[in-house]
Amino acid sequence: MKKLFLKLLNSEFGQFIFNGAIIRLPEEMHIAEHSKILSVGQHQKKLLKILGNRLHLKTDQHTVAIEDNEYLINTTKKTYKNLSELIDLIKKNKFDLVLCGHYTNLLNNEELRVFISTIYQSINTEGIVIIWNFEQTNKNFFRWFLNFPFSLNNFTKNPNKRILEAAKETNVEFMTEVSVRPFLFPFIKRESVILGKPPK
Repeated sequence: MKKLFLKLLNSEFGQFIFNGAIIRLPEEMHIAEHSKILSVGQHQKKLLKILGNRLHLKTDQHTVAIEDNEYLINTTKKTYKNLSELIDLIKKNKFDLVLCGHYTNLLNNEELRVFISTIYQSINTEGIVIIWNFEQTNKNFFRWFLNFPFSLNNFTKNPNKRILEAAKETNVEFMTEVSVRPFLFPFIKRESVILGKPPK
């Protein structure tokens, strides 16, 4: 059952129902075919394929998929155990858009500050970072679901609060909570934050 569910989650269709809100990003965030995009998160290998097909992207896209506390870069087999090992890889590129779903609650406060600082440095002037996490729920089934397969070890009542505090501490210029919709499944609200660099 677990293998079947993970297979679904890692498929293009699975990404559509779990993270389908990205289909509205081109209109809402002015993302175009030449935009350079990075996706960071758990079970998100196929996330950019949906956006790429919709936009007919002409640029190379980059994915950092986190599985079992290891980081898989694009389609390579090379994995990394420590978040700090990713810093140079992320800094090599300047992105217009960074997507980060269901990941930041895996990080303790210091790891979150390192991540926010690094990812913020990876965006262009006027680039944006969109981060989303599950909202807290008291329903037993959904509480179980939050820990399978996403392993949200540091799940908090207000996930946006930690992100915004880390952003302030790392001198992010622009930050705000935002409503990103729709997520088709599971039926748990997501809390989302945008970080960015204002136009010069």
